[in-house]
Amino acid sequence: MLAKHSRLFESGAEPIKREILESYLVQTKKHNSNEDSQLREQIEKLTNEVATIKKSVSTKQNDKAIQCVDRNYELMNSLLKQKDKSIEQYERQILSFKNMILQIDHQKKKLLNKLEGQDPMKNSQATLLSQQNQILFDKQMICKSQQTEIEFGINFSQNCVNSSVITQKSNSQSVQTDSKFYNEINMLTQDEVRKEIEQYKVILKEYDLENRKMKKQIKQLQNSKSQIDQDTQTGLIQLDKAVQLEDDLKRELEQTIKEHQQCIDVLNSTKKQFNQQTMELTILKNQYDSLLSDYYFIQSENKSNEKIINQLNEEIEQLKLGIQTKEFSISSADTLTSPNDSLRSYKKMGSNLKLNIVNPTYFNPQSIDELILAQQENQILVLKISELKYQLLELQRNQKNLLEEMNQRDDLMNSQQQELQKYRNDCKEFERRMENVKKLEAKLMEKENWYVVEISGLQQDMTALKQEYAGLKIINQTLHKQLEKYQNRGLLQHSK
Repeated sequence: MLAKHSRLFESGAEPIKREILESYLVQTKKHNSNEDSQLREQIEKLTNEVATIKKSVSTKQNDKAIQCVDRNYELMNSLLKQKDKSIEQYERQILSFKNMILQIDHQKKKLLNKLEGQDPMKNSQATLLSQQNQILFDKQMICKSQQTEIEFGINFSQNCVNSSVITQKSNSQSVQTDSKFYNEINMLTQDEVRKEIEQYKVILKEYDLENRKMKKQIKQLQNSKSQIDQDTQTGLIQLDKAVQLEDDLKRELEQTIKEHQQCIDVLNSTKKQFNQQTMELTILKNQYDSLLSDYYFIQSENKSNEKIINQLNEEIEQLKLGIQTKEFSISSADTLTSPNDSLRSYKKMGSNLKLNIVNPTYFNPQSIDELILAQQENQILVLKISELKYQLLELQRNQKNLLEEMNQRDDLMNSQQQELQKYRNDCKEFERRMENVKKLEAKLMEKENWYVVEISGLQQDMTALKQEYAGLKIINQTLHKQLEKYQNRGLLQHSK
């Protein structure tokens, strides 16, 4: 019987075990497939959202970059237009100065030609006169002596007492030429003299007007120079501000980089924790699977043991009933005394002996105790399995929380990376602008130096013109005085 029951138990436990394991595997597969599909959908949604955000950010960045480029081009064009206008103005002023200088030279040549035409003397005497006038002008500019009403020859001889023998000879020759020139002037009529004087006055007025124009142009140049200085100062101030902004941006970038590194460290630590918890989860899942397999195996064994126990109890009850019926028949037979009854009693004793021999096989208390212990162990295992289920649920919750934190930190990392890229793009644009500003400053400095050189040249020309104008004034004054003297002499001669 025991062999039969063990065979039945073995034959019945294996298919139950297989069915339980197959059902568990199917459930886990369904659960995993549902989770995978949900995760894939979430990942697709997130990727689509990230793509849309990236597109919007890229479009905004492109628009901003285009606006910045347009503004830079507008500023460059406005600056270039202003510079071109200022250059044109300076060129016009320089051309006007050159024209004025050419006109003055032309007028000087005309005056010299007129003097030579009026003079019947030779060309050598005219050149001596011009040399004499130049020497007089130089001496008067050096000594700054005032001209008196004494004759030109006497003044010149007094100023040149300490000069060399060569200058004395030239002075004597010039005095002789002056006397001849004055005698010839007396031959002229008063009307011609007046006409010449009026011509000299007109020429002097033209010189005055030209000098005033030159002064105005010099003032304009000085004002333009002051404006250029102000522009350079403003450019330098803007440069300082730009450098300060660069420093601030660099500091902000360093801070963001530090924060980014800290976030990366935190992410790495959380990833390590997540990996450890996943390892623990896998270990617990393996333990849970092994416990479930043991539990289902023990339940199948319990079911088979319960079946065997029920069968044994039924057989025991049947045997009890058979024993009770036999005891009743023996008790009734003891009252009668017959040889058949004695045989029956003998058979009864034999059957009782057989029952006593068979009872230990059916009523085995050790097997019942083992079954009770197995049930108690099964209950303990069930409690452990429930505890493990609770722990698994807690671990799954913690895992979900960690995944959410990881997603949040990934979002933060992406946002910080976008901000870093924005800062880098801004820094690149700022560096490009700074390079353009430096180039403009270099061009401005070159133009300013060029203008300074031109202004210095114009000032030198002005000083030369002033010297020439002063010389012409002196010549005019001497001519007026000499004309008045000769007019007075002519009147005296006519009166005589």
